[in-house]
Amino acid sequence: MRDERRNFLKYIIIFGIIIVIEVIILFFIQNDFLTIKNKQKTLGVIVDIVNTSQIVSRGDFYRITYWGTIIVEYEVDGIKYYSEKRVKSYVRFYVTSESEYYIGREIPVVYNKELPSDSAINTISGKYNAVIYTSFAIEILIFIIFLYRRLTKKKKMCLKVIEVENIDYQRERVFFEEEKSEKLYFLDYDFGEKIKIGENYELDNTHKSNYKKQEVVFKNKNVEAYKIVDINKDSFLENKKKQIIKNEK
Repeated sequence: MRDERRNFLKYIIIFGIIIVIEVIILFFIQNDFLTIKNKQKTLGVIVDIVNTSQIVSRGDFYRITYWGTIIVEYEVDGIKYYSEKRVKSYVRFYVTSESEYYIGREIPVVYNKELPSDSAINTISGKYNAVIYTSFAIEILIFIIFLYRRLTKKKKMCLKVIEVENIDYQRERVFFEEEKSEKLYFLDYDFGEKIKIGENYELDNTHKSNYKKQEVVFKNKNVEAYKIVDINKDSFLENKKKQIIKNEK
């Protein structure tokens, strides 16, 4: 049980580290914003693209990388300001149908409220944001599925009868000790003489929901134990028969 908890905690830590790394990467992709104080966001418009160039790379495939400096105009309190940034694209500038950067395109700008001329351009496109958010959503979905499987994972319990106490003239409370964890389990049932101290039982295909932790009196002491619930109690006796047949073989 301790190993399962340790592994589960390890997976949570790994998942958390991945999320933190992605958030940090996303944050520093926009590192131009780090120098801006008293940040305020607005929309600007690309009014020009200057100092354009292209780099041809040849390897496994042929690719042209386009570089250019975009000039963005934005307005604060009726006054126009300009900001610029060097950007990279894998398609040609200017052509609206092809490029992310073309004259007339609206683009987010962050500026200093007290000094509007101090600004930075957000060049992370909507497509890129969509990829990031989709990645987060997929990771969260994977984590939820993983958590659901952990919580609903079927398990095999190896239980040994260590005490049988009478509740009333019809019922008995049977206490078991789990073989690996040595945790205490109990079940209220009218077993009669069919179950005895020292016998071993195995329960297959059970879930965590089949065991509810609660305080119970055991050997005149209040202890914490797991009550076995929502399990066909006859399975104990059927299991006993299987064990007898197995031992005879």
